[in-house]
Amino acid sequence: MSARRKDLSTSDGIQISAKIIAFPANNRAQIAREAGVSRPTIHTIGRKGRHALEAALAADSTPPPLSPDGFWLWVDCGALKRAIVALRAITGATHAMIVAFLIEVFALRISEETLRQVIREAYQRAFDYRQSVDLRQVERACLDEM
Repeated sequence: MSARRKDLSTSDGIQISAKIIAFPANNRAQIAREAGVSRPTIHTIGRKGRHALEAALAADSTPPPLSPDGFWLWVDCGALKRAIVALRAITGATHAMIVAFLIEVFALRISEETLRQVIREAYQRAFDYRQSVDLRQVERACLDEM
């Protein structure tokens, strides 16, 4: 039996890897025949593809330190929405002021249109809630779970 080798392009390798990952029950020998490569090559491609996928999807749970005095603050979408609504409702900040605040504090760029949408959504939720609950006796309130 003669040794023959078929060089695969990167896109061919990605396609083969995707097929192996998506359909693990597929016969590797059949995949090898279709691609014109050996079974060990198919196993290598599959292993590399799985490692690449795992690396791409792995959560980075320990971010690098900013400085000896710094720290990381994990902020989710709900926290950002609460900050936007608080700035608008409590301080009366304009849309431009809120955008500047988000850039300065969170290094987050957000369009004024997106900001307006978040505020409209919050106002609508507050209006709907106010229609269903009598809030006349409420003296204090907090923002939670947007």
